[in-house]
Amino acid sequence: MTEYALTGAKIITPYMEIKNGTLLISENKILAVGRGENVVIPEGMKRIDVSGLTMLPGFIDIHTHGSLGASASDSLEGIRKIYEYLPSTGITSWLPTILDERGINVIVSAIKDQESGSKILGIHMEGPFLTPKNIPGSPYEEPRYPNLKEYEGMLKQSEGNIRIMGLSPELDGAIPVVREMRRTGVVAAAAHSKATYEQLMAGVDAGIQHITHAFNVMTGFHHRKPGVVGGALVCDALTAEMIADGYHVSPVAMEMLLRCKGIEKVALISDNTRYAGLEDGIYENVEVKDGVVRRIGYTEETDGTMAGSVWSLDNNIRTIKRHLGRSLKEISIMASCVPAKVAGVYKNKGSLEPGKDADITLIDADWNVVSCIIGGKLSYQDDSWKSEVRGQKLEVRGWKSEVGR
Repeated sequence: MTEYALTGAKIITPYMEIKNGTLLISENKILAVGRGENVVIPEGMKRIDVSGLTMLPGFIDIHTHGSLGASASDSLEGIRKIYEYLPSTGITSWLPTILDERGINVIVSAIKDQESGSKILGIHMEGPFLTPKNIPGSPYEEPRYPNLKEYEGMLKQSEGNIRIMGLSPELDGAIPVVREMRRTGVVAAAAHSKATYEQLMAGVDAGIQHITHAFNVMTGFHHRKPGVVGGALVCDALTAEMIADGYHVSPVAMEMLLRCKGIEKVALISDNTRYAGLEDGIYENVEVKDGVVRRIGYTEETDGTMAGSVWSLDNNIRTIKRHLGRSLKEISIMASCVPAKVAGVYKNKGSLEPGKDADITLIDADWNVVSCIIGGKLSYQDDSWKSEVRGQKLEVRGWKSEVGR
């Protein structure tokens, strides 16, 4: 049985901030959490001193497509590469994000096969029922119109593992599909949409609950035509994703979203593509430069030419700290609690409470990820921190062998 105590850290649950806290883990669950003087450590339980670090609920990324050259829809080998990499960015669980049904079988197999790494919680389908961007200079694309039979086929193919599906509510056939998504327990999201405010709200009335990467690839706000952005900002029935890399969304727009919706309605996402974790350069039909993925032949002057992000979720958290000055407690709610609620797993994940899964991210004073624990087992530890403290805190020596992987 895996049992140990983490002692001495500042703990952000995130609804409480505990200095000199202690957290007990038994098997894959949190046994107790609180101030050091109030938590009784059972006799014989291993103690690991993590003084100087801050303990957070593990980050949950509900929108990420890939990394290290692999996309979630590629193959079992590719998706393993992704979920073994994610703990180094503080992510303890995630929703592999795909564009259509071609990646469903790979993810279902991965869910059954997975034994380590960042836990797959289900599938986020960003499509296929989306309004094409149709960027000037590119071939014209027709949308794939929402269809109940196709939706039911995808849900069956996924063996019930679809958690979120993004679609464009203005497309013919969207409203019946949204109603069926609501009935079958899938979170309907407005995504890649050229809808008017009125069309979005018709979708909300049918069951849309979520906004895919707010501000990006949607009708913007105008004082006479509020668009999808206007609906996202003022409709309390909607949660919204935010790519906080500092490039996809201006810090001013990020602050506007947080002020309008409040932190309890915003989920931080990475929207990482297969190019995350790779060097800058040209890959296929895109160029990765300074953290931005853009279609070759276009500049920032042409809207809609960004093709996802390569900045990791922990980087985005530091970006919010740097530009918006938000507290770690607020950011933790957006990185863990809200995503857990959107994905329907808040009963077991998203906060540090007794009885919940022992999914924990430890960061240093500069908000860099030091360690990541998933289900009570060490999934990632930064070697520089380990070597630095090893001479001072001998308790850390046995971390990997006794806490295990």
